[in-house]
Amino acid sequence: MVLSSLRREQAGPAAQAEIGALAFESKRVEVYLDSCSIRGVLETNHPRVSDHLGIPDQVLRLTDARVTLPDGSILADGQASLINKDQIALTVSIGNLWLRGFAHMPHGADMNSFLTGTMNRFMPLTGATVVGHESAPPRTVLINRDRLKCVLTTPS
Repeated sequence: MVLSSLRREQAGPAAQAEIGALAFESKRVEVYLDSCSIRGVLETNHPRVSDHLGIPDQVLRLTDARVTLPDGSILADGQASLINKDQIALTVSIGNLWLRGFAHMPHGADMNSFLTGTMNRFMPLTGATVVGHESAPPRTVLINRDRLKCVLTTPS
């Protein structure tokens, strides 16, 4: 995920009163993903976008978002958008199946902490397809780490 800040806009008095003494700002940002770009408004009480990205929230929330595909066509306009900040492209072996998809990790976690930790035995894998059968529709599956035989991180 690549993020660029386009401009700052000061929030109105009602929004500032709602969160008390913290300064609240609406910042227009653009997020670049492999499959699209998303331009929208990030509402934050942090002075810099990079500070907002450092909070433990796993999802970046944008309002008034426009999603543009690589060919220039607009997928959505004026929508709310939730963007998962932490995902890892993986290929995993479970039993005699190989699955390829995107693992979603808690903020700051990595595959080593998932495989060796005492918490979170299950991990969601979105956009999952069976290797060799990629023409089937992708699914979301839960991976039980006790059943994993091999994990390969897929280069971006």
